[in-house]
Amino acid sequence: MSKKKKEQRELSAQNCIGMYLHCGMCLDEWKNGMAFGESPESYQRMQAGWTKEGLQLRCTRHRVNIIHIDFEGIKHPANLTAGEPEIEENEKAKH
Repeated sequence: MSKKKKEQRELSAQNCIGMYLHCGMCLDEWKNGMAFGESPESYQRMQAGWTKEGLQLRCTRHRVNIIHIDFEGIKHPANLTAGEPEIEENEKAKH
């Protein structure tokens, strides 16, 4: 029996995020006004990295785990290209 090669989808390098991950402690501080004038995105301090099991996101502000994903030894397709920088709408108006 021959194994069929699994068709791989092309992964975009553009921002396709539908729901962001945040540190719960950063969000609490943001909601309570400790990050006045900042968005949750600009307030939080996050780092991501590979672990023996998979991928982990940590908050460097509070030194806590946000999420640790176990890939269970399965290799997944990934897009590691930076692509073109995205320009926000207010920046486009300036050009």
